[in-house]
Amino acid sequence: EVQAAGLCRTDLNILASEGGYWPDPPFTLGHEISGVVVALGPGVHTAKVGDPVLVSAVYACGSCGRCRRGRDHECRLMTHVGYGVGLDGGLAQYMVAKAVHLVPLGDLDPRSAAPLGDAAATSYHAVMWGKETLWPGATAAVIGIGGLGGYAVQFLKQLTGASVLAIDNVADRLEFARRYGADELCLFDNDAPAVMREFGHGPIDVVLDFVGSTATLTTALGAIGVGGSVIVA
Repeated sequence: EVQAAGLCRTDLNILASEGGYWPDPPFTLGHEISGVVVALGPGVHTAKVGDPVLVSAVYACGSCGRCRRGRDHECRLMTHVGYGVGLDGGLAQYMVAKAVHLVPLGDLDPRSAAPLGDAAATSYHAVMWGKETLWPGATAAVIGIGGLGGYAVQFLKQLTGASVLAIDNVADRLEFARRYGADELCLFDNDAPAVMREFGHGPIDVVLDFVGSTATLTTALGAIGVGGSVIVA
C-alpha cells in the first residue's frame, strides 16, 4: 500500500514526451515510492506484512556480480525500465514490487521517505563523490537549493567536516537551506563569485551544482582552485 510517492521532473518529462525514448504507455507513473507491505507473493522471506518500506528506484536484478557487490545501478541485466517507467509505479493506492527492491525503513515514517529513493540518493552520491576532500576546515558550496540541493546540504553537514555555503536565486530557498544546516547563504547574482571567494578564504574545495546551466557552471569553475572539484548532479 503506497503511503507516499514523489513527483519527479522525470515524470513530467515522460508526460511531455512525444514518444520514442520512454517506454510506450500505458503504465502508472511514480518511481519515488514508500509504503507498507500488505501482501506477499509465494516464497518471499525477506519481508513481512506490515513492514514499512522504500521501493528502490533502480530496477536491478539483485543477483548478478554487479548487484552482489552493491553496485546495483550498474546491473548488467537492467534495461531502461523500472517502476513508473514502463512498469506500474507508485502514483496509485497499491502497487506490486519485487521483494529484492524493498528497503526496510525501520522507524522512519514512510509518508516522509518517498524522495529518498531517487532525489536524496542523487544528492547522497554527489556528496560521497567529493567526500574524501571534505575534511574539517574544508569548504563546500551548493548551487541550487531545490529538492536535490536541500538534501545535499543535509548530507554535507552529517557526513563531512566541511562548512557549507548555500547558493540560489530565490531567498525563500536559502532560508530553507539555513534551517537544514547551511553555514552561510548567497544569492546567485553578479556578486556570487566574490561571496564564494570570501567564504572559502580563497578557492572553494568542492562545488555541487544542481542547476547545470552555463552561468552556474562558469561560476563553479571559477570558484575552485588546485585540487578543487565541481560535481554536477
